[in-house]
Amino acid sequence: MQIAEVFNNASAKTRADLHEVNNVLTSRSDAQYRLREGLLEHMRRFRDRIAEHFGRMNHFMGNLFGKNCEQCQHHTSNHNVDGDECHHCKYDDPPSARSDYWIDPHRVYYWP
Repeated sequence: MQIAEVFNNASAKTRADLHEVNNVLTSRSDAQYRLREGLLEHMRRFRDRIAEHFGRMNHFMGNLFGKNCEQCQHHTSNHNVDGDECHHCKYDDPPSARSDYWIDPHRVYYWP
């Protein structure tokens, strides 16, 4: 038998009960959807703040230890930077920055 036939052949009280159950389930799923969307938005904001924090920490570590030049990936440090010129322009083979100083904020992932 089709569900519609069962519903149409049911008594008025049974149909009212089914409508009530449907309303409860629908409102519950709406609330769950809103809760899930709120949780995802909170997690997006959290992830953005973590990425911003790591960006600030990278800047701080760069001030302490120097960083890699974006053009050539050679190591620069504050006392060797002259304007836009990094010290690879002055020295043949400068040491590279240690990779464990840096956390790429775009590679910070949290569920989901």
